[in-house]
Amino acid sequence: MRILVTGGAGFIGSHVVDAYFSAGHEVAVLDDFSAVSGYIKRCDELYIHDIRDRQAARQALRDFRPDVVNHHAAMIDVVECEQQPDLANEINVEGTRILLEEAIRSGVKKFIFASSGGAIYGECPKPARETDSPHPCGVYGHSKLVAEQMITAQHRKVSSVILRYANVYGLRGDHGVIPAFMHAANKGELLDIYGDGKQVRDFIHVSDVVQANLLALGCEGGIFNVGTGEAVSIDLLARLIGGEASQRRYLPAREGEIRESRLDVSLAKRALGFEATRLLSEREG
Repeated sequence: MRILVTGGAGFIGSHVVDAYFSAGHEVAVLDDFSAVSGYIKRCDELYIHDIRDRQAARQALRDFRPDVVNHHAAMIDVVECEQQPDLANEINVEGTRILLEEAIRSGVKKFIFASSGGAIYGECPKPARETDSPHPCGVYGHSKLVAEQMITAQHRKVSSVILRYANVYGLRGDHGVIPAFMHAANKGELLDIYGDGKQVRDFIHVSDVVQANLLALGCEGGIFNVGTGEAVSIDLLARLIGGEASQRRYLPAREGEIRESRLDVSLAKRALGFEATRLLSEREG
């Protein structure tokens, strides 16, 4: 199978590229290298372009002729999205629209889209299902939801699989609370917690996210939550990373931050055969 991965030099995208390549697929990467130094180990073709560049996207698709487009390129920093909403929408919405249109034009059979479970659903006092009404949190979540809607509207022209990720962590990941805690713990510094520490998240290892992207290749289409199904508090996370003796500093909660983010992952298990294998809670004790 021939697969074009956008954002393939980034944190999650680079792991997906490695897995596709190891599985025997022909893999091309389209990335502008604006946010990362580049994690690419190997690929069949490399296109250094911005997804907003229609001519470049068209040329890459014509040149590589992929069966599948796996779209990970995005503006992902939530704070930056709030500070630069126009740019966030240019990249996450307009960039996706251009890529989708050119993929359809070139005859791509499947479009896999990396979306967000936490930012799209909003507050989740109970695990959110894919059929629940979305309540996007901020510019980032809204941009991902609009991109999803554009993709699903074209389902008659191209099969689409939308993967709504929980909070992803792992090797090469340098954004989010887990890398921040690890950095502080390694330096013997205070672990900063914004809020009371009782807010909860679903944290999923990048290796499990990669497995979902492999399974998506054999799926006809749909929207799926990709998480562990467990909710881990920030206080527990601090203990797991820094130890019981770790010193924490509680700071004012960030404006607009979700307090409870939980995902129901039963549909992904039934339809994709997906189940996370690495749970943070299993490290406790």
